[in-house]
Amino acid sequence: MGEEGFYASDQELFFQRVHLLWRAMRILLDVGLHTRGMTREQAVDQMVNELHVERGNAEAEVRRYCAWPAYQLCYAVGRRELLRLRDDFRKAKGNSFTLRAFHDAVLPYGGLPVTLIRWGLGLGE
Repeated sequence: MGEEGFYASDQELFFQRVHLLWRAMRILLDVGLHTRGMTREQAVDQMVNELHVERGNAEAEVRRYCAWPAYQLCYAVGRRELLRLRDDFRKAKGNSFTLRAFHDAVLPYGGLPVTLIRWGLGLGE
């Protein structure tokens, strides 16, 4: 959305960046809890100390991460894959590329994985 000028003020851009950092922290905690030996208490403390989240909210978040391992990764992976698909679509369309054309091509696929959308659009595997 920022690329299209929807963040008109520095404050709006700041909050968009905070949102991205929040997603990144969720991934770090998720991976830390499930593969790096991080304890639940360490994850809660990190959220409280680095994100300034109230302890009760941090505890609820960490319980959620433990209940659905690796779920937090889907946001970042999905974003990355959609941006890559958009870039490849732009290359394929050249000067005729528009963001609207990309959306019109992708949205009919609904909730299919990006790899299947890519295949359906004839953009490779």
